[in-house]
Amino acid sequence: MSKNIGIDLGSSTALMYLSQSGKIVKEPAVIAVDEVSGKILAAGSDAEILCGRIPGAAKIIYPFRAGIDVESRYFSFFIAYMLRNAEIKGLFHPNLIFCMSADISEDDENRIYDIVRRHGIKDVMVIDKIIAAAVGCGIAADCDDYNIIIDIGGSQSEIALISKGSCELSHKIKIGGDTLDAAIAGYIAEKRGLRINFREAERIKIELGGVWKRDSVLKSEVVGTNISDGLPNTAEISSKEIFAAIAPHVKQFAIAVRTFLNQLSEDKKAEIAVNGLMLTGGGSLLYGLPKLLEEVTALSVTVAKDPIASAAIGFERLSEIL
Repeated sequence: MSKNIGIDLGSSTALMYLSQSGKIVKEPAVIAVDEVSGKILAAGSDAEILCGRIPGAAKIIYPFRAGIDVESRYFSFFIAYMLRNAEIKGLFHPNLIFCMSADISEDDENRIYDIVRRHGIKDVMVIDKIIAAAVGCGIAADCDDYNIIIDIGGSQSEIALISKGSCELSHKIKIGGDTLDAAIAGYIAEKRGLRINFREAERIKIELGGVWKRDSVLKSEVVGTNISDGLPNTAEISSKEIFAAIAPHVKQFAIAVRTFLNQLSEDKKAEIAVNGLMLTGGGSLLYGLPKLLEEVTALSVTVAKDPIASAAIGFERLSEIL
């Protein structure tokens, strides 16, 4: 019996579904490279361990923050790493379900085939990530109803109208979790004179970030280096300040959602009014986002049960029918 593997490469987290065991494997979507030569040293959790063991000799990079470039050497290295972790054994070679944007070129698709078949993959199916995420959110592949799913990723977000297992209409906006991280880092640099890395910015976003009024103001200490002299330093930051830092980008995002809905026909709007909006992706966990979108659209908003792993959960359900 053939086994199925599903891979979803996010900007900060890569997920792999293994049908044989039913496991979903999460790996940091990072690469460790030599500081001097630029040689790739390790990927995923191996890269994080390596950089922690010999700091200064290797640095961490996030190769998928700007999207997936299948021509990149980082892509090939990372896919090989994930497939090694899949522990492919036995007589029957597995099939691979790989998430990509629906507008992937034929050349890129062929490139993916070439890379993964070198690692014992029998067959490859490239599917639209938004469809995998929709199925993982509980929208059945054969559902006749119209549903709106909003996938808030790292490098971008996608708003899609889904019906019968296909995407009828979609809009991508270059606003995602990484955009908010950059806005937070920029704010702290300007207001506190402190340079922080992406990981620290993301921590602050998770801890203090929000787009809806809280019962009380939260505060946290941020760690970085002085822009003036490069020395380590800390500063206190509040949830009110983080709200101000990310507000312009969140406003653009909300406007994009409302604009997308306004272009739908009246009969589709009527179905969406019943079904509401489904949020997935790590960005959907931002405090108050469902309430904000409900206010902007006058629709009910639901966050997926496991928004980060929605596509991987979708693999499990799709592998039973593909």
